[in-house]
Amino acid sequence: MKTDQKGGLIRRFREAVESLEIPEELLGQPTVTLEGDKSAWIEGHRGIVRYEDDRIEIAAKGCLIRFCGKELRLAVMDRDDIRIVGRLSSVEY
Repeated sequence: MKTDQKGGLIRRFREAVESLEIPEELLGQPTVTLEGDKSAWIEGHRGIVRYEDDRIEIAAKGCLIRFCGKELRLAVMDRDDIRIVGRLSSVEY
């Protein structure tokens, strides 16, 4: 791809973001969704740093997300998402 084409794509992307009124600082940031104290979905992770049955640490853009609890395990993991299940007692970032 030529440089001028790449610049045009970047400009169009920024225009699309502005039209949706999504703050730029949120783009690429992780999203954590808790489902009570039984599970958590993490979108936009960058890998697992620590994995134990009472603590799981996930790398994300600019931070580390720590899940503590009992009987924790990964139920789903793919390129973008992780689902942790077990008895969650805390989430730190």
